[in-house]
Amino acid sequence: MIKKLSLTLLIPAIFNFQVLMAQIVVNPVTDPVQAAAGFVLGGVEISNVVYTGAANAFGEFFDAQSCGFGLESGLVLSTGSIHPDGASPLGSAVSVFATTNNGADGDALLNTLVSATTYDASVFEFDLIPVGNVLEFQYVFASEEYPEFVGSSFNDVFGFFIDGPNPEGGMYSGVNIALIPDTEYPVAINNINGTVNPSYYIDNEALANQNFVFDGFTIVLTARVNVIAGNTYHLKMAIADVGDYVYDSAIFLKASSMKSYIFSGLQADQSQVPVVLYNPAQQCITIDKLAQGNRPCTISIFNLQGGLLFAGTAETGSSFSTAALNKGIYLVQLNTGTRIVSQKVVVE
Repeated sequence: MIKKLSLTLLIPAIFNFQVLMAQIVVNPVTDPVQAAAGFVLGGVEISNVVYTGAANAFGEFFDAQSCGFGLESGLVLSTGSIHPDGASPLGSAVSVFATTNNGADGDALLNTLVSATTYDASVFEFDLIPVGNVLEFQYVFASEEYPEFVGSSFNDVFGFFIDGPNPEGGMYSGVNIALIPDTEYPVAINNINGTVNPSYYIDNEALANQNFVFDGFTIVLTARVNVIAGNTYHLKMAIADVGDYVYDSAIFLKASSMKSYIFSGLQADQSQVPVVLYNPAQQCITIDKLAQGNRPCTISIFNLQGGLLFAGTAETGSSFSTAALNKGIYLVQLNTGTRIVSQKVVVE
């Protein structure tokens, strides 16, 4: 069944929403255990929580709708300063230069990932026991290195490293699960930018964003790994400067997004990934390649200020009109219950 839905009636409400949005609030994390608890949605038991890095590089953020990176609240790990009284408050205009030398050490595992020396590392890690066979959470990567240092050796690095039993045999040992969707390539400045994998990239300078300091950032991405229920794993989330101490980068972890669940059709689901197709001539978004016998998924359409323009259900072949939208960039998110796919759509 083809669905053609209009967003016309929603637009005035969204404009009012944008006017009412407050600037991002960021507080330093003083209790890593409590911070970890706020990161977990369910199905995960955590212990042995440790943060290593500068005190001004780890924080909790709230009211982030105006920033436009798709998250409202959560945790932030930075290579610089996240505190509002710091050199580069996160809620500053994109024209502000975000660079803070914390004088902190790098991280040995990150050094290995990029074959270079790292500095100003922020590391958040803990043990966990999942109740299901899948573990996942959502995040955004942002950096001041964009776009000038794309393709250079100043490729600030981060990773989500897991240790523990691999359901396919053997053990995970420092395996990075921060990957570009449906690839084995790590999320990094040189791997996601205006030229390489541009559908996952937002050019914040082009938006002249007055509420978010970093020059570029990714859309909301999902880190996901197959696990064995009831076993103990260690998760290490780390970010660092590469090559020097300057030009800050940060990872934003969505609040209450870490979860574990049982998915019996795991292998079948991996064979097909939902696809968002946009036809600018017909001004419509079409959904394709839904898995699991074409069971309906949920669809959400956001503007870059985080405002929800539309929420509903979709099947393979469902289409949604964009005729009522102003010119700009929008994010379309599909949730099948076992996969979350985000796609950037440019309405011209």
